[in-house]
Amino acid sequence: MHMRNLGLLILNNLKVTFRKKGNIITYIFLPVVGVLFSLVIHSTSSVSILNLGFTDHDRGMAALELKEKLAATEDFSVIDVDEEEISKKLLDFELDAVVVVPEGYDGMGGTTDIQAFSFHVAAFGCIRRRSCDF
Repeated sequence: MHMRNLGLLILNNLKVTFRKKGNIITYIFLPVVGVLFSLVIHSTSSVSILNLGFTDHDRGMAALELKEKLAATEDFSVIDVDEEEISKKLLDFELDAVVVVPEGYDGMGGTTDIQAFSFHVAAFGCIRRRSCDF
């Protein structure tokens, strides 16, 4: 008996809601179009390749192997950069980051560390420089 009353209430509610044909568009068609539009906009994601500068002061096998591994990754485009050009190329957004290999780097966790430099644009448009040691 209670289920029948519930069914009648639901049926009556649907009849009142869809009495006007315009309500069908408002309640069914527009939400479906909105969801489809949102899917189309957000599904077109493109993978961008990072332009990575590489400065090698060591010229050793470990630095060469590091450069080759970075170049073999599909996510990076490795470009040789002189030390004097690093700031200019980062500020001009020609490079996304720069890896600097100092003299004496052996790749075995010795005393010399590789440095990486990049510029990040913050939410309010200010630019700040970040440096991190590996």
